[in-house]
Amino acid sequence: MKRACLIVPVLIAAVLFAIITQSHAAEYKGRIVDADTGEPIEGVVVLIGWRSTLLHSSYREIYDVKEILSDKDGEFKISDHKVNLNPLRTIDEPPELTIFKGGYQNVIGFWDYKYFKKLGFPIDGSKVTFKLKTADRNERLQILREGLLVWPDEYEPLLSKEVNKERKSLGIIR
Repeated sequence: MKRACLIVPVLIAAVLFAIITQSHAAEYKGRIVDADTGEPIEGVVVLIGWRSTLLHSSYREIYDVKEILSDKDGEFKISDHKVNLNPLRTIDEPPELTIFKGGYQNVIGFWDYKYFKKLGFPIDGSKVTFKLKTADRNERLQILREGLLVWPDEYEPLLSKEVNKERKSLGIIR
């Protein structure tokens, strides 16, 4: 009986520890503009994905993926990953990032402010302004060859749809 009474508080403490240490309620927000005109770009796919490891193993698995389209002002906001209640699971940080719009150069990497500054993207607080350059036909074909779809289809329906629109506009598919 005493052992059972001890297990419950330990489990509650483990869950609370996991919530406190793994859930930081970050927001990933920004604005996407045309690099030449400074005008906002609507309908840009922004995808942020997190992978996790269990018991600090080397095997990484998908934890959470969120995608959104930029609005008419080129703005987007994605909330942090779902809450991790497993104290044995570690969520990889920073999350992976893909920004894509047909006809433009894309951004692929990690959500990393130092990297964004290096690329010349202005940062105001936690909001990044992504300046997308237009891409010529060869650059657009190269982007598609490099492969943008790195998550299973069910995680990136908006990105899959935009990539297929780009393939159609380039005459790759009908």
